[in-house]
Amino acid sequence: VVYDLNKVCVLSLYTVNGDVDLSVGDIFFWGNVMVKGEVREGFKIIAEGDITIKGSVEGAQLRSGGNIFIENGINGMGTGKIVCEGDLYCKYIENCNITIKGNIHADAILHSKIECNGDITLKGRRSSLIGCDCLLGGIIEAKEIGSPKNGRLKIKYKPAHDCKSSEKIKNQIKEMTLAV
Repeated sequence: VVYDLNKVCVLSLYTVNGDVDLSVGDIFFWGNVMVKGEVREGFKIIAEGDITIKGSVEGAQLRSGGNIFIENGINGMGTGKIVCEGDLYCKYIENCNITIKGNIHADAILHSKIECNGDITLKGRRSSLIGCDCLLGGIIEAKEIGSPKNGRLKIKYKPAHDCKSSEKIKNQIKEMTLAV
């Protein structure tokens, strides 16, 4: 709530001009949240709308009713958890528990537990999915899927709602089997 020109206004965007840490505390907001710094270990952001983070996320918990945009990446440190009703956009995901209703767009995903109803699109320099446990409703697009040096990769597919997606997934499994 802001008092502006003799009027009381309710803004739907909550902005943190620095890091989410002890100086700010956990954030619970009905609209969109923008963090111009980092989200430090042990802190939570719960928003009905989108969450935008200009830095990175370290061992924190994020829950969004919309999309999540992280300019850098996520290092869950084994305790981080991300839940999103929309899509997730970030550079990398490492050691985190992720539940996404939409799609994931990143450069790399390492040693994480992923549940994604949509597609996982990994583009960029690394473009790899390594050492993860995935429950997936769509397709995976990446240069490297799995690595014998970096731990096991487990992928399970949820039944798709439309025939076209199911057929794409079946073809992708055949291609992966032929490549191995």
